[in-house]
Amino acid sequence: MKVVVVYDPAQASVRVIAEAIGNGLREGNEVIVRPAARARDGLVAGAGLLVVGSAEGPGLDQWFSTLPGHRRVGVRAAAFDARLAGPAAFSRRASVDIRSRLAGLGFSVIDVPHSFLETADHEVAPGEADRAYLWGQQLAAQILSVGLAAALVD
Repeated sequence: MKVVVVYDPAQASVRVIAEAIGNGLREGNEVIVRPAARARDGLVAGAGLLVVGSAEGPGLDQWFSTLPGHRRVGVRAAAFDARLAGPAAFSRRASVDIRSRLAGLGFSVIDVPHSFLETADHEVAPGEADRAYLWGQQLAAQILSVGLAAALVD
């Protein structure tokens, strides 16, 4: 299955997390990891899963505006962010906004928004890249189980 991971490159931590997620998704899938500026709608076309992430929700506004307004029925999606440690009420969870935008465009969101922690210097916090890799593996297992269930129904 074609899997596309799109991220806002404004902070290096988001790129590291996106690549770790992509590596977790890689087994049995064609995985493409791109910064939003290099991820046009043609790249998303034909994808079975789209994973989108940012540290700041508005960083993806331009990219979202390049996606056609028609519905994306059958394309699964997931959202992530990188943020400072602490209560979510005090640090922005961009993944919640990203998830809403994906759902509003008609993507089928398959998991809750995920946050990965960064340090005050905007570096990936210890252990978070590993956690992102594991989440990628979990997403891969989800799309595999959904695909198997659909094949059984057919």
